[in-house]
Amino acid sequence: MKKFFILAICLPLFFSCCKVEDFTSTIYGGVFDAQTNEPIQGVLITLTPDLKNCYTGQDGTFQINNVQYPKDYTLQAQSDNYKADTKTISVSSSEPVAVIFSLQPKSK
Repeated sequence: MKKFFILAICLPLFFSCCKVEDFTSTIYGGVFDAQTNEPIQGVLITLTPDLKNCYTGQDGTFQINNVQYPKDYTLQAQSDNYKADTKTISVSSSEPVAVIFSLQPKSK
């Protein structure tokens, strides 16, 4: 009983001192017009199953931080004037993952 009591006191102290490694990475990239190769601003980028999202900047780039690994994701790019595109990616380490989208304009 005495050993159990000591273990019950010491074990939480041991784990509170240890740093748990943070298994996160970054997904970044760009979105471009498939016909002109110009960057597209304001494209909604959605990461599932984590339901994180962001918009591309003026230069067509995006970045999503704190992405858990190892894990597979679906990344979607969508904009009002372009056909949506989806890519499946695997994040397996802390190394950033680059993704490039080339969106086709919607017909008028």
